[in-house]
Amino acid sequence: MSNASIRHGAIALAMLMSGPALAHSTGWHAALHDAAGTQVGNIHAGEMPAGGVHLLIELTDMKPGVRAIHIHETGDCSAEGFVSAGAHMPAAGAPEQASHASHQHDHGAHGGAAGDLPNLHVPETGMLTVEYFVPGLSPAMLSDENGASVIIHAGADDYSGVAERQGGAREVCGVFEPH
Repeated sequence: MSNASIRHGAIALAMLMSGPALAHSTGWHAALHDAAGTQVGNIHAGEMPAGGVHLLIELTDMKPGVRAIHIHETGDCSAEGFVSAGAHMPAAGAPEQASHASHQHDHGAHGGAAGDLPNLHVPETGMLTVEYFVPGLSPAMLSDENGASVIIHAGADDYSGVAERQGGAREVCGVFEPH
């Protein structure tokens, strides 16, 4: 079993155990917009008492299908194709990854990036609410000098670590802001 499979299993188990939406004493919000500027949802992030970050993802007008979702290392959605969001948030203690338009990063060197989340399964209604507990993500990672963003891709991530199979085009972006 790969480290990525174990990590995704741990995230899924934590999701089941986390119960209903949690109140956060420290938190962030990201309004999610597509390339046309239409808001398609929100993400709320909060610090967990034992470490890690709780994410509440609420999609209200998203294209249906299985979509990759990742936390990215730069809080910037201004460039075409949202390439200004940089690469996936690296695992804590991993070397910073260079941001570039090819979206490549190396899962193998650190067993998965902190920003790699399980795929979203958006129904035909375009509405979805899901909670994730991300133990490898810290509040400091969301609020450092570069900020952080979230990207929803056009397709699914197959969790292989191969750049061409990590969800394709960046369709939706949101920048985390403290609240």
